[in-house]
Amino acid sequence: MNKNFKNNDFTEITFGRKSVRLYDENYKISHEEMLEMIQEATAAPSSVNMQPWRFIVGETIPYYKSFSKQEMNDAVKIDASLAAMQLMLVARAHGYETNPIGGFEKDQLAEAFDLDKERYVPVMILSIGKAVEEGYESVRMSADKITTFK
Repeated sequence: MNKNFKNNDFTEITFGRKSVRLYDENYKISHEEMLEMIQEATAAPSSVNMQPWRFIVGETIPYYKSFSKQEMNDAVKIDASLAAMQLMLVARAHGYETNPIGGFEKDQLAEAFDLDKERYVPVMILSIGKAVEEGYESVRMSADKITTFK
């Protein structure tokens, strides 16, 4: 694992991340550094250590063959989302900004990347790059408004 992060302050990485929508088009992240971030991101938790993620889509393994298609899609989305969040945190540690995008035409994405629609489940698009503007602040509901103790 890379110990040369540009930012290794957990509080700043976790709570300082913003939804950046504009990146420096002249700055390119090398293949080596992107692979390094992805490798670090795949240290994310995985249900039953399935590790279904691929950084276009998630892939299944034989253990889950007895699952229905919906159960499989649910498991893949959970693991892919965990890996995406880990990649977002790792990218911040490398000095980059991210923006997860869930609102997209999944069938068109699958077609654009020539994916087997029966095998792959598009989960999200994740933009990563060097920010050229301050990100947008997120508004969250108060924990006491969304939590019930029983």
